[in-house]
Amino acid sequence: MQQLLRRAIRAALAAAVIAVLPACDDSTGSGNGRAGSMSFSFSGSTSGSFAADGRIPSATSSRFDYRPFAAAVRADSLVLLLAYDHGSGTRGDLTSLFLEQPTPGRSYSLDANACFLADPSGASCATGFFLRNTDLNQESDVLEVPFFFTSGTVTVTSVSDTEIEGTFSGTAEADDGVPGTALQTVIVTNGRFKMPIASSDLFGGSTLSRLPAASAELSRLPAAR
Repeated sequence: MQQLLRRAIRAALAAAVIAVLPACDDSTGSGNGRAGSMSFSFSGSTSGSFAADGRIPSATSSRFDYRPFAAAVRADSLVLLLAYDHGSGTRGDLTSLFLEQPTPGRSYSLDANACFLADPSGASCATGFFLRNTDLNQESDVLEVPFFFTSGTVTVTSVSDTEIEGTFSGTAEADDGVPGTALQTVIVTNGRFKMPIASSDLFGGSTLSRLPAASAELSRLPAAR
């Protein structure tokens, strides 16, 4: 299970964060480089608030600058929302949501297992995770245990070629992989996002092509416990 978790998280990060980084200096007016935002409250096994507001920092290397950001990237019909809330030092919280074919007014189920069974196309399904107190520059295979959304709803209130906005709430669960250990659960409320969508023509196809596979893999993780 831990190997599966590492592979899915790294697939999402490689396909999204590294892909979006080059967009920060774009000056074409396409929406890339503008500040985005995501916020929500959470309670349960861990509690607090998440507030990411900013553009992805300019980078001269593949390493991350520890500043909050919120942005989206589109790969064909799939849009990945990614936000980072910096805590202290090299640590912060990361949240990601995968949405298929977002349109204004569309709602998605975060119960990925049940949703994909009912709708094999995945058009009404969303997947995502919430990673607490992580270091985006860490090179070790040891990752913090992510909370995967297992129920809830994401609603897109508006979307264009360059921006997406909406709300979300739900339940997320974490499994540390130790037999007999109870699941950790958090309740996410009052979730909101408003993000620029980075244009895919700025990136190589090999990186963006990983997004659908990462989304599918994330949707299977709760069932693999």
